[in-house]
Amino acid sequence: AIITPTKADPSKPLPAARAEAPGLQWPVMGRVAEAFGGTGEVHHDGIDILAREGSLVRAAMGGKVIFAAELMGYGNVVIVEHQGGLTTVYAHNELNLVAAGDQVGRGQELATVGSSGRLAGPGSTAHLHFEVRKENIARDPAYFLPPI
Repeated sequence: AIITPTKADPSKPLPAARAEAPGLQWPVMGRVAEAFGGTGEVHHDGIDILAREGSLVRAAMGGKVIFAAELMGYGNVVIVEHQGGLTTVYAHNELNLVAAGDQVGRGQELATVGSSGRLAGPGSTAHLHFEVRKENIARDPAYFLPPI
């Protein structure tokens, strides 16, 4: 599968990754409604950023779009592959603006914020579900994004 949920393992903390991928930018401005992590066996593999429906979602870093379609549970999704085994995931989009195979630059418009897919919890209104993955293992986006 393109996105495989990560099982929580508190005995193996994820390493700080700021040095691994400097320069990621926030894909959309808004309040983080749900943080990375969570409880239980299935981990919340990203952060949910509340934003007005239709707001532009921008690439956190330049790379190649490897997926831009609907994915069960995630709704409309864009996945961008970057250098060094890093991938970013942008989900619950209203509309995807890019296609698989497109090269995108940092800050380029990828999608619009929506509420597609299965929504639950505090982010059950229009928001962006944003993931950062290193070699397909979910990492806390807070390690990669500048403080607001």
